[in-house]
Amino acid sequence: MHSKLHSITARKLEKALLKDGFFVAHQRGSHKMFVKNNCVVILPMHDPSDSFRRKTLKNILDQASWTEEYLIDLIK
Repeated sequence: MHSKLHSITARKLEKALLKDGFFVAHQRGSHKMFVKNNCVVILPMHDPSDSFRRKTLKNILDQASWTEEYLIDLIK
């Protein structure tokens, strides 16, 4: 996994999702559901300033159908 992605926070990832055209469909507790076309991404927002574990981030990238490079371009 790219070194820039180790420090990505929930807040940054939320901004990237919104920038890519996702919208918040609803929130249940500390989990937000983002939707774009038929793509659904569940983003845990337990502490928006904490970074994600590697496997959690990989699952979020898979849900959004993003590559690591695409995410890096979005957060620039």
